[in-house]
Amino acid sequence: FQNDFDYCSRVSKAVFEALGPTGVGYLIQLVPSFQRIADLDSSNHHHPKDVTSEKSNKLVPINAGNESVLSRLRRENLLCAFVVAVARAGRPLFLFYDDVQWADASTVEFLQKLIKHLADNNETRTKTMVCVAYRDDEVKQSDLVDRLTANIKTPQSIKITEIKLG
Repeated sequence: FQNDFDYCSRVSKAVFEALGPTGVGYLIQLVPSFQRIADLDSSNHHHPKDVTSEKSNKLVPINAGNESVLSRLRRENLLCAFVVAVARAGRPLFLFYDDVQWADASTVEFLQKLIKHLADNNETRTKTMVCVAYRDDEVKQSDLVDRLTANIKTPQSIKITEIKLG
């Protein structure tokens, strides 16, 4: 169990270094269970529980009212930085996205951005596998793959394997 604790501590430290205390606070708002991993980094002097707005003494909500484009982009960048930090922490990372045929345009844009971040980075490219599942009777494989892998600097750096079920 010590190896798992050490790994989780490395993940926590990497995430704090990548996102800073404010970013970690936002991440905990998005994924409350991350608080358990954030608590493992005892070297962090700015614990996410202490991340406050100086004016209001409370965490600033991510999705207050109508979401602006800037807010969505900040959240996407935060999530990409989080995934990259976890991928760099030392163990292989497997990301699975199901039913992508029903994804809206902003979700596909986020997946495109995430795949680009992972594929364009030598360190994360070799440690990460992304699995995208969709119903091929509702979306053409070539259209979805083209959309998700657009803008990757070195398209040859990723391997795409299609597995048909049923």
